[in-house]
Amino acid sequence: METLTVLVWGPLSFLTASSILSRDSLRYPLQIIVSVGHLYGCAIYYATSFADFRLTGVRHWRPESEYFWGYFVGMNAPWLVVPACKS
Repeated sequence: METLTVLVWGPLSFLTASSILSRDSLRYPLQIIVSVGHLYGCAIYYATSFADFRLTGVRHWRPESEYFWGYFVGMNAPWLVVPACKS
């Protein structure tokens, strides 16, 4: 997933920002594509983490509740909320 993010979503995000600033007509389809891509990335991140925990007992987060809610949930929440608002 990270390779896809670096090679595709990163440059596509810059292209989207550029098209928004220049008021290009492609800005709307690009916003939808990038937003859905970010939602997909978050879904994969959470799904694989929770699946590993449920199936094998392996945690991809530290046991402290501050870490879980602050980092694992809180720091990743904008990547779910913002694209969902734009889609």
